[in-house]
Amino acid sequence: MEGPTNDLSLSNVPVVQGQTVLLVLEAQFQPGDDLLSLFVNPTPGQAQPATASATKGDLDVGTVSDVVINNYGGYTTDEIRIGPTFASVTPVSAVPEPAFGGAAAMLLACVAGLKRRTRRVE
Repeated sequence: MEGPTNDLSLSNVPVVQGQTVLLVLEAQFQPGDDLLSLFVNPTPGQAQPATASATKGDLDVGTVSDVVINNYGGYTTDEIRIGPTFASVTPVSAVPEPAFGGAAAMLLACVAGLKRRTRRVE
């Protein structure tokens, strides 16, 4: 994950060319700096892992009105889910959970086929 001044928080999960990857981003909006937690390849249908693959806690994200996925880094995005809980964006079945209505935490699950290592997550 990258902040506005190119400050990085990297995962230690290796990127393998051509391998599909599940990324889940949890955003905890709080007064002052927010907490962003990235989970790489969590098991769908299982509980949220106790430890994130990468975290960033030095940004005040502010009000989120749009989600933008920029695919300029040599990868494609297959599916995006937004929901109030980890389970709602990582179900075992292919049927998405119902939409949420203003939860304190937002979770974003993104399945991406990475073709090369990228350092920027937006």
